[in-house]
Amino acid sequence: MTLNQGTNRLYLTDEAGIEAGEITYREEGELFIVEHTYVFDGYNGLGLGKKLVYGMVELARNTHRKVRPECHYARSVLEKTPEWQDVLSREEA
Repeated sequence: MTLNQGTNRLYLTDEAGIEAGEITYREEGELFIVEHTYVFDGYNGLGLGKKLVYGMVELARNTHRKVRPECHYARSVLEKTPEWQDVLSREEA
């Protein structure tokens, strides 16, 4: 799988270039607000959702920002992963 960056989204493509999942976000000041994480049919159970959240973590680290997840899945993964706490924003919407 290859992680790609588009406009306000990160997405994964398989070896054939077919899109397998995406995480969408918007920017508000120093925050990335994660809106939605989705893995397409046929790609479930492969850990792609977590890989997308990790992509957001890396994007935040590389741009010195924080992530505020509105997406329940992204929030759950971020809160359960101790090594990602440095980018998790505790601010409420």
